[in-house]
Amino acid sequence: MGRLLRWGLLIWVAVMLSVTATLFIGRAAAHPADAVLKSDCETPCWGGIVPGQTTFEEVEALIPTREPFLRFPVYSVITRFRTVDRELCWNIQAARTWKGCAQRETRRDSGPITHLQFNPPAGAFTLGDALIHYGRPVGAFVCVRFSGRVRLHVTADVYFSGNVQVRVYNPPAQRQRRIGPDMVVSLVRYHRLTDTPPYRFDLPAWRGFQRLQNNVGC
Repeated sequence: MGRLLRWGLLIWVAVMLSVTATLFIGRAAAHPADAVLKSDCETPCWGGIVPGQTTFEEVEALIPTREPFLRFPVYSVITRFRTVDRELCWNIQAARTWKGCAQRETRRDSGPITHLQFNPPAGAFTLGDALIHYGRPVGAFVCVRFSGRVRLHVTADVYFSGNVQVRVYNPPAQRQRRIGPDMVVSLVRYHRLTDTPPYRFDLPAWRGFQRLQNNVGC
């Protein structure tokens, strides 16, 4: 019995080392997302744009100085639960086109932006990529969405230092109940710096890639 346990432990260690090697060594070459997310300032700053400090007018002046860009900025107003989001959006040309937006969640007509948001094309950026780019997460809110007794898909809001939020999901077709490096990123959001973090006080600590328990839900 002791020999079997030792062999089982060795196999488990070998599997974990293989996953780690695939995740990190496999990214030795530059990832296409690096051209989008790289910046010469620390998050939540991006390209000189700082949520909580930079105005829409300043964002519009800074965008043409950044490369590569497809410059199609538009203002839009979206009503969300009694709040008004004002956005200035543009396309970012990488291997595939991303969307970037400066946002302000307020009813005022002036003042700095409160968020920067990036939307990658489907499948272009994964949770594993995000860990390589931003480091170990602080924590994550995980949700398994159901319709009756049928599980639809797994989503999670993963938070990193620097007020970075990454929203990920497992496509319903995969039918996987786990947090893994291949989860697809739907948005990356940089929150303004305040006295409190951009997540609730009860954020569960990050526990790594793992299968989810049956009682995890929304």
